[in-house]
Amino acid sequence: MFIFVIPFVAGATVSSVVIVEVRYDAGAGNDVIRIFNPTDSTIDLTGWTLRDTASNDFTLPSSLSAGAAQTIVAHSFLNNGGDGIVLRDSSSTSIDSVYYEGASSGWDLTTTSSTQFLCRKSTLSNANDSSEWQVCDNPDTFGSRTYTLAASSGGSSNSKKGGRVRYGCKDFTADNFTRWARHRQSLCRYSFPSANKKTSRIKINKKVEKIFRKYNIDYTQYL
Repeated sequence: MFIFVIPFVAGATVSSVVIVEVRYDAGAGNDVIRIFNPTDSTIDLTGWTLRDTASNDFTLPSSLSAGAAQTIVAHSFLNNGGDGIVLRDSSSTSIDSVYYEGASSGWDLTTTSSTQFLCRKSTLSNANDSSEWQVCDNPDTFGSRTYTLAASSGGSSNSKKGGRVRYGCKDFTADNFTRWARHRQSLCRYSFPSANKKTSRIKINKKVEKIFRKYNIDYTQYL
């Protein structure tokens, strides 16, 4: 049997769009694939593709909003008897993958009825990891499952959908301040020295001043 091999880091932390559900024998020659953006930012998918083990490519929509999922119907894209999908970005880097029926080593997932489909476990931790996948059946239906980014993962899960926790920066002086986030300092980004770190005085720009005033915070200490 031919085992499909493509370079990627197995078990890499989920930090971008991932494949979450696959129905490879949906009838009428259609294959149905669901992708999901677990981060708190819209991701540009221009030039992104899904690639099967025969190197056939399916082009993705142009973008995917934060916390959104996209269901893709691809006619006669996947084989019923063992195949796989690699999600690739515009530079052809492998972002995520899933295989079934032994198409790649360690991937032995198999559906045995028309109601079954391949699905990720609800908490997303690692990309390219067979241990994160399972076969789903009733009462689950394709497209109805919800997914949450693991707290230890490098991205952020969206708090506005399904009560998921969103990690982000709560430092008001940061460029990416997020009011409703659960704080994680490592996610803060600055275009000027952070007052939080007391490295130096900073210049308060109009954007930061507006935020301080909105929440009645005394920003004169940073001037």
